[in-house]
Amino acid sequence: MWLPIVVVAHLLNASVFIVDKVMLGKTIKNPTVYAVIIGLLSAVVMLLLPLAPSIPSPMLLLEDIASGAALILALITFFGALKRLEASRLIPFVGAMIPLTTFIASFHVLGERLSLQEGIAFILLVGGGVFITLDPQHPNTKNTLKGWILAVASVIFFTASFVSMKHLFNNQAFWSAFIWSRLGSFLVAVILLGSGVLRREIVATIHRLPFKQAAAFLGNQALGAAAFILLNIAIKLAPSVTIVNALQSVQYVFVLLFAIIASLKRPTLLKERITPLIITEKVLAIILIAEGLYLL
Repeated sequence: MWLPIVVVAHLLNASVFIVDKVMLGKTIKNPTVYAVIIGLLSAVVMLLLPLAPSIPSPMLLLEDIASGAALILALITFFGALKRLEASRLIPFVGAMIPLTTFIASFHVLGERLSLQEGIAFILLVGGGVFITLDPQHPNTKNTLKGWILAVASVIFFTASFVSMKHLFNNQAFWSAFIWSRLGSFLVAVILLGSGVLRREIVATIHRLPFKQAAAFLGNQALGAAAFILLNIAIKLAPSVTIVNALQSVQYVFVLLFAIIASLKRPTLLKERITPLIITEKVLAIILIAEGLYLL
């Protein structure tokens, strides 16, 4: 039951990330502003409080808040990297590294173990994810180096959030863990608003945002929220958070397809390089990912 939920979640996330990439280049150019606005929108989740009316114990509440805080920090660093790097290279890299770091963390924190078949599937999914990011013809600059540093930081924060959420789901009702963890995201956004420069930039960004682009941003965040809920449901239901994260490889396929379509129609939209060699390399990576999915 959890497998199709993960696939749908990653399909939605792929479209969300493509829109994020476009908006970071055209509309909201500061990645921190972009992430803080998303963090502030987390307050909307508090409307679901009737589903979890009781306040968790102090330790669980603290972990809820820490998990949500880690997620918003992950978004800040991820969007910073996304602004500097190609979406079809960054997203597979982050998605390939998260399962590795998640496996290490969940092995020690959650005591998770993989069966032989799951282990082979894990290797294929992660291997395909790493392979799809390779591009020996791509020049590295100081800007791209900073992008990769931010990408590594986002992996660390995403891993902390995912592993802590799985631990919370093991010890707390689903809606309780989900709702109270969003409080952490909101609090980080509020703290960052303490910076007068950032606060003024957010206000200026909102004021100059055309109605259509504002509607596109909110619609994209609604899609992202749906994907996030589905992914958390899968984490709750799946036997291993490591395998759920390894399935991010499916997202790469969708991102690649969207990037190819967008690059063919509007080459300057995503600034993706599409060559026969790159396509061949990524098709081979997709085959590895498909084999990993088959084993699951």
